Order: sequence, then C-alpha cells, then structure tokens
Amino acid sequence: MVSLTVVPSSEPTVDFPRLQQDLEALAAIGRRADHGIYRPAFGPAFVEAQQWLERRLVDAGLELE
Repeated sequence: MVSLTVVPSSEPTVDFPRLQQDLEALAAIGRRADHGIYRPAFGPAFVEAQQWLERRLVDAGLELE
C-alpha cells in the first residue's frame, strides 16, 4: 500500500514527467501502425486501458467500487 503525505499548498502542482509517462503508456494501448489509437468500446484495447487506469488508481492508494 502506498502512503500519501498531504502538504498544504496554495497552488496544486503537476509532476509533468510523470504525466507525460502516463499519457504515453495509455496512448500505447490500442495504437496502430499509422500512430492512430483504436479502442472500440468494450474491445480488448478498451478493457486493457480500463485495467491500466484501475492499477494507477490503486497504486495511488484509492479504493475502487
């Protein structure tokens, strides 16, 4: 389990390298040779993308219902 420490801040911050890594990982799911992304609803790539997001949420310490 991941423990999170909340630091009060007047401005939220974004970890841009992590954001880019996540976007690239998600974009790779369903990518075709022409660099398009093909994830029809409920197809294998769609399910894989959902599972990827679920893992990221759980890794962040969130509970899924």
